[in-house]
Amino acid sequence: MNRVSDLIETGALAYIEQLEGTDEDAIVPWAEYQIPISALISIDIAECLVHGFDIAQAQGETFEIASHDAALAAKGVSPLTRHYVDPVTAKDLEAVFRLHLRGQGAMDFIFDHGALEIEDASARRADVYISADPASFLLTGYGRLPLWKPLLRGRLISWGRKPWLALRFPKLLKNP
Repeated sequence: MNRVSDLIETGALAYIEQLEGTDEDAIVPWAEYQIPISALISIDIAECLVHGFDIAQAQGETFEIASHDAALAAKGVSPLTRHYVDPVTAKDLEAVFRLHLRGQGAMDFIFDHGALEIEDASARRADVYISADPASFLLTGYGRLPLWKPLLRGRLISWGRKPWLALRFPKLLKNP
């Protein structure tokens, strides 16, 4: 096990060294998109958190994800979600979802007939407000937790003019 952790640590240090030599938020290729390096780092953080959770689950252990870490990953990955809108489920939707990651700020997901824009929360009136524990949101978004678990535990709640839209939110996005 120490050999694996040594390899991970060595790779992580090389990765950080590589990042230190880049421009502030350089645009880099990822999949078929060009994205800011900050989004790439967020993807890497999310992958480490989610797969750390997977490994712990496989070993019958718990893996606590800090709210700050989960929010950092979710916020950084969120702008990429506009590339993964399901055109069939979102084609007739015109709505604003305000996602509040508890203790970590809020974002507006603005759906307009199959298109999605994501912005920092504003004075705009949302159709549905979603308050989420960041770790629960991350694990649900990555398909590691069924939606009902955090709902029953109060880790995901919604309200607003159209609170039922919150149940549609996961279905509006395709898993890459």
